[in-house]
Amino acid sequence: MDGSEVMRRAKWPVIFLLIAAGVVFYYFMFIKIEPGPLLEEALDKAYQAKSYRYTLKSDLNIGGNKKTWIRVTGTLLNATTSRGKPSALRWKFTRLG
Repeated sequence: MDGSEVMRRAKWPVIFLLIAAGVVFYYFMFIKIEPGPLLEEALDKAYQAKSYRYTLKSDLNIGGNKKTWIRVTGTLLNATTSRGKPSALRWKFTRLG
């Protein structure tokens, strides 16, 4: 096999690997879900309810082992006071990793 034949045979696998690397790079750089804004949006919508309980849990899968990374829990009973103001929200945020 001479050099031109090797280049001809290796062209498509190299192109495929470059495209795959580009897709993976794009996914990890631009398609991210940030939990903070989603939690804020959910809480804003939840304030319309009289009472509620919520839990948010984020797990990581590292080498086949599932590990809890972040856990947020909270409750709100009787969302408005007699004066029409929101009552206190009790919540707990635990960052484990």
